Amino acid sequence: MQIYKGNKYYPNYLEPSGGVTAVAFGIVRISDGYWYDFSDSTFKASGWTTQYQSMTENQNGLWVYASGWTTPNTTGQYRVNYKVTDAEGIFYAAGEELNVTAITPQVYTETATPTTTAELLTAVEAAIKAKITGGAVASYRIGDEEIRNMSLSELRAFRDQLRRELSAASGDTRTYARIDNPT
Repeated sequence: MQIYKGNKYYPNYLEPSGGVTAVAFGIVRISDGYWYDFSDSTFKASGWTTQYQSMTENQNGLWVYASGWTTPNTTGQYRVNYKVTDAEGIFYAAGEELNVTAITPQVYTETATPTTTAELLTAVEAAIKAKITGGAVASYRIGDEEIRNMSLSELRAFRDQLRRELSAASGDTRTYARIDNPT
């Protein structure tokens, strides 16, 4: 799972069957095997005060940590591990791998609906960039289509169509061959 540095991560564990009495989670940094100490918010090789943080069960058997864990302000890979207690004793379960990245999500906001082909092309390119970086895309309509609901491949196809229209309008009549599967 990709998450941005300094953001909150909300771990959750769905118990496989009834009878679980407690769940806690721990975070290990993959690069050096150090565990996160929740008492002082540092990674350590040993000497943890709080290596596992307790979670709370909701009515559906889902264990959650509602306050969330703030990811480090550095990039890296981390593994969530769960410490589960039931009538048989304690067992450990591997959880998600977190890839903390420095990429800040782009948020594309458009104050007015584009009217010219060039403005529309600029808006679609900004929406593509926002989707690629995991950001949000503003909602406005292009004909009968809402741009927020367009998939990345639909946005790219629309961008290519707009580029062709602009080229044709400028008198550029070049065509390009596309080879999908050369042998």
